[in-house]
Amino acid sequence: PGVGGSRLEMIAIHSKKWVSGTTLKFYLYPPGKRNAGGALLGPPRGHNSWHESMRDAFKKWMDTGMSIRFVETRDLDDAEVVVSFTQGEGSYSYVGRDILGVKSQRDQTMNIGWDPTTPEGVETCVHEIGHTLGFSHEHQNPKAGITWNEPAVIQSLAGPPNFWDEAKTRHNILNKISGPVIGSDWDPASVMHYPFEAGFILEPASHRGGINPVALREEEAGGGHSTPVLSVMDRKAILEIYPPEAPADDLVLTLGESWVLDLGPGEQAMMKFIPPITRKYTFFTFGHADTVMVLFERDEREDIRIAADDDSGFDRNAVIQHRLVAHRTYKVKLRMYSRTAADTFGVLVY
Repeated sequence: PGVGGSRLEMIAIHSKKWVSGTTLKFYLYPPGKRNAGGALLGPPRGHNSWHESMRDAFKKWMDTGMSIRFVETRDLDDAEVVVSFTQGEGSYSYVGRDILGVKSQRDQTMNIGWDPTTPEGVETCVHEIGHTLGFSHEHQNPKAGITWNEPAVIQSLAGPPNFWDEAKTRHNILNKISGPVIGSDWDPASVMHYPFEAGFILEPASHRGGINPVALREEEAGGGHSTPVLSVMDRKAILEIYPPEAPADDLVLTLGESWVLDLGPGEQAMMKFIPPITRKYTFFTFGHADTVMVLFERDEREDIRIAADDDSGFDRNAVIQHRLVAHRTYKVKLRMYSRTAADTFGVLVY
């Protein structure tokens, strides 16, 4: 089938999300580290606490109980998530699985552009990790119904600490996300929502005085001693997208036998495969659908990602060929983007 409007929308919504159970290794540039051009990539020397703040931000997301794990590595080549601390360039992260295509072209997939140990810096670290997990800006949610005072927003963001030109401000603030949105109607308390001062928002009238996500989370928490960095809806949304994994023991792939799967957009499946002999095996999906399929090898601690194929937007099916070792445990995980409802969909290994 052609790539129609609704199919494109479903691909856009789900294609940046990881499959549940993925372990992402992150690398923090060491203090004083510079790139070939002389730009500082690590924290200034003596600022080791910047690393601790970043590690704590990764932990805050993992403490939700989501099935994505972050593990630190000291090997840059082994990392999917590469964090720099270049000051004066703003803070940013590429979104979700986009980072896999970015790392070979840039020094980093994420930059923290100001002191991450301050309250604002802690918020920034958690926010940028949210992008790595596949979340967009909440203030760009089309369901928010925000009418901006555009000249005021553009003028303010052109100054410190962002120094954004108009195009970047429109990309990060003013433009609405196109197509359907996963999650809440609008969550102004979200860590993915920027704070805005009075005069930035014209409508809704109730927010003309500005939006402070931290204050809104304080209200959610009942004014306790510590304010959660993640809102109630943040924690709910991350568990909807990356729910805790159920045991794969009841879905065991058998050589030459197909598994038919009834998955809707955004839904996932996980299957276990134990090869009887050491050789190259082929895993493939069948049916008209857009999916990402990822092959993992299970070791004592984690599922190690060894191969993947994303067939979204193409008139073909996902295929993985890989040499597997006899009697080791492997897992095949899929995330459905879109599907022709009447068509049978499944997985086969031979």
